[in-house]
Amino acid sequence: MSELKISEIIKRERKRVGISQEKLAEELTVSGQAVSNWERGGYPDIELLPRIAHFFGITVDELIGSDEASREADINSFRERCDELYREPSSRVALAREYYKKYPRDYEIMWMLGSYIIDDMDNIVENRAILREISDKIIEGCTYEPYRSGARDWLYLISADDEEEKNMAATGRDWGEDTAKIEEMKEERLWRQRRYNEYRAQREKTDLLYFTHYIGREDSRMAFETDGERLAQRFADPEHTVKWETYKIKLLEVIDGAEHTVPDGWLGAYGDAHLKAAGALCAVGKVDEGFAMLEKSLDICEAWRRFPKKSRLPLGEVFGSPTVEIHGMPNIYYPDGSTSWMPETMLFWWLPGDIVNALETWHWFDGVRGDERFASALARAKSIKEPD
Repeated sequence: MSELKISEIIKRERKRVGISQEKLAEELTVSGQAVSNWERGGYPDIELLPRIAHFFGITVDELIGSDEASREADINSFRERCDELYREPSSRVALAREYYKKYPRDYEIMWMLGSYIIDDMDNIVENRAILREISDKIIEGCTYEPYRSGARDWLYLISADDEEEKNMAATGRDWGEDTAKIEEMKEERLWRQRRYNEYRAQREKTDLLYFTHYIGREDSRMAFETDGERLAQRFADPEHTVKWETYKIKLLEVIDGAEHTVPDGWLGAYGDAHLKAAGALCAVGKVDEGFAMLEKSLDICEAWRRFPKKSRLPLGEVFGSPTVEIHGMPNIYYPDGSTSWMPETMLFWWLPGDIVNALETWHWFDGVRGDERFASALARAKSIKEPD
């Protein structure tokens, strides 16, 4: 028996199943020092070999290295056969179940089996029990986080409607922090369960959340910022701001496919993008373009202020025709009666005072403060009333 060989195999198998030396010692009812000695080149008492092999789901011959090559060849053959069966999901599940029975502690095989079951949802009833079994094994015993996260997601994807919230919580996701990703998980669940009409409605909700995050995350980050160094970064790159804000303007103008027709719910974000572009254009010396943008921002603001606080305004047919509650804690309301919270609050909370503050404090406007157009714009901004 080769001391070096068995030490390598114990160390390799321990890492494969994702446990510490201390945990392995506890499982085998030996000391932590014993396991450490084995992995440094020693080997266990001969009567311990069957117990160790059983724990790892291998034979004694494999443990001592005499059958290692054949085991690795067997698993490689399994991987190749699975690749060949990618168009036959049920056959691939059946093969993976065989190998899981053969190697019941191999987390890679568990992972492959679980993934194949999720891809074969037509036969989920007969495979649900084993999927729960391997999910529990991975969650409880494996330390490789991608496997653990995937196993938690599997339990959610197969959950019935009355189990959905409980199993979403079990995924470890924070409902308050990762709103768009959670909506995508709901979408994936409906897709996997072949509930296509519900899936399409959910997809529209997910698209809206990702879109608002895409165009609004920087505003949310800076909304209540007080640190001077970080505030300065907002104005550090006016060239990029011009590009980004004009791009946002174009995106908002084509939400419903009709160019320059922006749904009312987006007017606040639309006007704010014009304001930021105006300041940045002035900062880079494109003064005429900057004042044109500023006038447009004031026009939009006058239209936006007509809506009372907490009005519900449309966000576009492409997102399933939802409405948003503005000038408050914005909530999204969907035609099916459901609601969701909108994390990017500042997109729907734009007031005339924001323009006055920008004109009076943004250093981007320092070079044009003596221009008559600037004085006119500031006076106009101060004359626009806040919404009721």
